[in-house]
Amino acid sequence: MHIQYENVRGLNPFLDEYINADDRLMSFYDYGYDDESIKKRAKELAARSFNRGSLKDVLYSFNKKMGAGEETFTQIGKLTSERSLMIVGGQQAGLFTGPLYTVHKVISILAHADKAEKDLGVPVIPLFWIAGEDHDIDEINHIFVYYKQDLKRFAMKERNDLKIPASNRNLNREEAKKVLLSTIRHLQETQDTKIIASDWGKLIDESKTYVDFFGKLIHHLFKGTGIVLMDAQDEAVRKLERPFFNELIERNGKLRLAFEEQAKRFKTAGFGEPVSIDPRLSHLFLDDHNERTLLYSDDREGAFTNKEKTRSWTIDELHHIAETDPAKLSNNVVSRPVMQEWLLPVLGFISGAGEIKYWGTLSSVFREFDFKIPPLIPRMQFTLVDRGALKRAGKRDLSIRKTIEQGASEKRDEWYGWNRPADYDPVFEKAEEEFESLMEKMAANLREHASTDVDHERFQRMGKGVLDRYKRQVDRQVNRTLAPSMNHFNYVNTVLRPQDGLQERTINVLPFLNGYGTDVIRQLTARVLENGPDPKKHTVVIL
Repeated sequence: MHIQYENVRGLNPFLDEYINADDRLMSFYDYGYDDESIKKRAKELAARSFNRGSLKDVLYSFNKKMGAGEETFTQIGKLTSERSLMIVGGQQAGLFTGPLYTVHKVISILAHADKAEKDLGVPVIPLFWIAGEDHDIDEINHIFVYYKQDLKRFAMKERNDLKIPASNRNLNREEAKKVLLSTIRHLQETQDTKIIASDWGKLIDESKTYVDFFGKLIHHLFKGTGIVLMDAQDEAVRKLERPFFNELIERNGKLRLAFEEQAKRFKTAGFGEPVSIDPRLSHLFLDDHNERTLLYSDDREGAFTNKEKTRSWTIDELHHIAETDPAKLSNNVVSRPVMQEWLLPVLGFISGAGEIKYWGTLSSVFREFDFKIPPLIPRMQFTLVDRGALKRAGKRDLSIRKTIEQGASEKRDEWYGWNRPADYDPVFEKAEEEFESLMEKMAANLREHASTDVDHERFQRMGKGVLDRYKRQVDRQVNRTLAPSMNHFNYVNTVLRPQDGLQERTINVLPFLNGYGTDVIRQLTARVLENGPDPKKHTVVIL
């Protein structure tokens, strides 16, 4: 394994501006993400108090259920110190961990927690929260792997009209194992193929929900690293959050106004509208008859309703739910960050570009509750380069960095133009014209000198058909000659820039575990911890 760091730019102009600490953009955040910002944040957190004892118990229970190793419980034990802090990040519970960026986020959390603990001399816990409250099954029920020079999609069959949180949605174990085996069949068999099928199959059998399987698989892939998991939908977590849910309900009008005003400023500054600006949106969900229902405020009635206004709840009724059954409440992208700030001693938040963008609309919301937005540390971006892609890129003189930025399609088309034989289309076009002219003359002569009712047009069509078959045969021969080289370009493009985007946004970890060993992620994590995290660079991993 060889790691190199590249300046890959232009894929996300917003992220480029943030990484370069553009003054106009950074005015929407309370901290930068440099070492000084982290130190400043640590001092601020030292003056605040958190319910670390109860949090420790909740995390211990959940991670034990997920099959965590001793290293994870050692990390959780650090919460006995009132000085303990956290590097935090989170993601949905994607099938087989979803796209690679989930794995990369875990690595980023571990690396930054390790660095911060060494720099600050205080306990820093790496925490990954699972968005178990998320109900959008279409976002988590499928994966992509690369097969030869093509992408293949594999998905669980699920009803997408049910708004059931991932923590509560039962995993169809037999279906999941079928999807796993179907995926594996499209990978080249290696010494690790059967091990993966067996190990992952056992984890599926041990799991009841999507979150169960996700959590167990993360601990399996990151065994020995100490990563700590938290399910945002865990009932025990919801009980800890009860006091702040009451605040979000009581001060909902101020929350909505703070968000609306800041979001409009963010949009006016030219950074877009990452979260819809709806003055009625409460930014809270309620489990209503097993359906996760987004609540809207009805200030005239002093109540909350569903979108259709067919159901309503008074403020007192929501307070009662928060006190007696807080697991029925959950947050959206606006209220979740401020809930996280209240619950956890967040030293830094590992963020993707989209997260950084929508957090730019939240500083007024944080100030409403006397908080500051924590340092938003850009998630490390990785591209994994398998030996096949590296070899083919070398043969076709493709730069790995430029392929990550631009893809290989333009280079492929350019190569094809240079290597395709001289244009032979005009040869066939001229032959067809001459053939049609000859056939017309023959038909005229025969009509004039012979008494016949032969269908001349039929024979003309047959002759044109022969020419068409002749041209197709030539095309096939030319394509057979060029196909191996064209496939080199296509393979590199599929692995390094699938669907005209970053690898980590599409491809699943499975092909790399299968091809380079079940411990390849742990090896990569160890190397990143050894080198230290660099959120400004794109990490290229040559396997």
